[in-house]
Amino acid sequence: MTYHAKVTEAGAVEFPEELARELALEPGKSLVIERENGKLVLKTYGEVVREVQTDVRRLAGHRSGSIVDELIAERRDEGRREAERFERWAADHG
Repeated sequence: MTYHAKVTEAGAVEFPEELARELALEPGKSLVIERENGKLVLKTYGEVVREVQTDVRRLAGHRSGSIVDELIAERRDEGRREAERFERWAADHG
């Protein structure tokens, strides 16, 4: 659907009432404006946060579960390996 918006003298964009209601745009709500391929894209801060979280997970190679749980599991594995190295050392130097 196409809507018509106006830019005020102060540079504010006035959304059509129907569109503002449909998108739950309340007075004072902030939006992020991005330029993509010569077009303006409006996003809420929540949408931007979700996109960034998705990107970080992808870049980190994270597939599912909690990153914290993965870190704890890695630290436990490292602790087990350290204990095994100590036991071997103690047996050799006992």
